[in-house]
Amino acid sequence: MADLGQAESIVDRLVHVEVPPGMLGITIVDHQVVRTSPPELYNGKTHVRVSVIEATSPLRDRVHVGWFLISIDGESVGGLSPTEVVDKLLLG
Repeated sequence: MADLGQAESIVDRLVHVEVPPGMLGITIVDHQVVRTSPPELYNGKTHVRVSVIEATSPLRDRVHVGWFLISIDGESVGGLSPTEVVDKLLLG
């Protein structure tokens, strides 16, 4: 999570990750983004957060535990449950 005292915006720190087909080897969980979060992230909705990355995950060197998943193919996933996000990922 970004420190609010930093001059750099969280939007400037977004990372685009290409996701290969198949099992990703990550676990995502609900996370309520609080009002003290950067305004670019807080929208009153929950976001999913990476909580586990398996050693065999094809994403192990590209994502980190604690990162938020903001969108899939440019479409916001704010307010979606982890199950709904997984469904979107599986649909590709």
